[in-house]
Amino acid sequence: MQPSRLYIVVAFSLSFLAATAQVSKFQPCPLLGPYQPPPMIDASSEERKALAKSFNKTLEDYIAKADGVYGPISTNTTSFSLALFAGDNDKPDSDEPTSYFSEYHHTASSLGQEQSSKSVFAIGDLMQIFTTVALLSSEGNAVWSRSITEYLAELETAGSEDLISQVMWKDVTLGSLASHLAGIVRSSNVCKTNEPCARESLVEHLTSLPPIQLPDTTPIYSFAAFELVAQAMEAQYNTSFADLLTERIFNPLKPEYTSLLSPNSSLFGDGLANTSLNGEPASLGLASNIEDLSAFGHVLLTDELMSASETRRWLKPVTDTSNLRNAVGRPWEIYHYGEEATDPIIDVYTKSGTVGRYSSYFGLVPDYKVGFTNLAVETGDSAPDLNAYADIVLDALRSLHGHAPTSVSSKLRLEITGSGSDPGIAVTALSANGTDWLAKIQKMAGIAKEEYLDLRLYPTNLQQTNGDGGMTQVFQAVIQDKSASADAGTPTCISWQTIGVLEIDSQPLDRLVLEFGGDGLVVGIEWPAVGAVYKRVQ
Repeated sequence: MQPSRLYIVVAFSLSFLAATAQVSKFQPCPLLGPYQPPPMIDASSEERKALAKSFNKTLEDYIAKADGVYGPISTNTTSFSLALFAGDNDKPDSDEPTSYFSEYHHTASSLGQEQSSKSVFAIGDLMQIFTTVALLSSEGNAVWSRSITEYLAELETAGSEDLISQVMWKDVTLGSLASHLAGIVRSSNVCKTNEPCARESLVEHLTSLPPIQLPDTTPIYSFAAFELVAQAMEAQYNTSFADLLTERIFNPLKPEYTSLLSPNSSLFGDGLANTSLNGEPASLGLASNIEDLSAFGHVLLTDELMSASETRRWLKPVTDTSNLRNAVGRPWEIYHYGEEATDPIIDVYTKSGTVGRYSSYFGLVPDYKVGFTNLAVETGDSAPDLNAYADIVLDALRSLHGHAPTSVSSKLRLEITGSGSDPGIAVTALSANGTDWLAKIQKMAGIAKEEYLDLRLYPTNLQQTNGDGGMTQVFQAVIQDKSASADAGTPTCISWQTIGVLEIDSQPLDRLVLEFGGDGLVVGIEWPAVGAVYKRVQ
């Protein structure tokens, strides 16, 4: 069926990682996931150049004042390197390809060293991501349910039924360890960050210590947990943890500047001299720079070290914290980005940490295929706090947004206008073959008046490339009644329960398939429920 005309007028949200300035009576309720297509990071685009310029200016102004809306920073004693990177939506400069699309460096006046993207830092707790990926890349997410005693049998034999003084090791899984849910101590105090940790000493000491909580109760941060994960891998494959990292991560990625910490590690800044080296190497024992970490982040976003399905399962919250905005993954510190408690959220998968006077911050925004890394060193007595820098980065990234294409023809009309901070693509007019589909949907949904209907389109990850360089992608419509009452003080958001409610001949009415040309413009729309295919006419 080929209707003579289709009119779609849409309003497109221009905010990325943005929050509403105030809570309105009606709030769109999207599905959890991207609220618009991911940005295309094209080296030649004016948008990318403007972002880099604005980002650098923001950092320069903040550094000049050493204070601002995100809190004070110690610019005289803190040196840092910061980079923004992307996934397969990145089109780098062919003359100067890098693993990141924006970088910034600041060297403290008290340090007096040359600094660049090649400067190597101790990356602290970021090592936990590498340990986790080394396990996942060969075992997959199914490994999370296995008990640590399957690998380290001596843990089970050392246990007892005394819940107060003994960890129930048989109940501690690899998943519990990787998500800080094992309920065990923070550190073993028998390992050093710059050398392998002896299994016998580690197990002997850990079995002498009481639990903090029963396993899988509440997240309790633990460096020792990841050393146990590393020891489990060594037992499984009868090879060293260092060799496993090399085989599963370093050989595929070929990082030029990343290595395990050693007594001979050459680090930017003062190194780890006069610093306690106590700590688990599988949690803290790596050195790297923003070039290698950006490349690592890129392959995580493009599923190059494990399958896309394994990556999707991995990039999920495992447990909440007592803060509504924070959750925990394996080993992610997940930030639910948004201003108000009722705002739509975007999950930012971060990892932060310190070792000695070094601090690190790494983040992925999978829904928008972008990420960042920040490495810093302090000339003072303690590692710098990087939270203010992370907030600056997130504000910069929210200026990136996917642009819904526009096209006009006798067969297809698609217009895009700004809709403030509301998410998604708001459909304000929809007609085909003389039928006003908004009016029809309003009646099918049992909404009293057409003006109360809110219909928005959201991109899904059901997409595939076409031979001409274009792409076909499914968009999911969310249908809401603006007049529906919400719970007093706690507005509900249950759109995930209403998908597919409206059907025509068993086909969901809220599913549209958009075809994009190589130029990013919509060249066709398929509406399966109506049995219609629309093609753009030049």
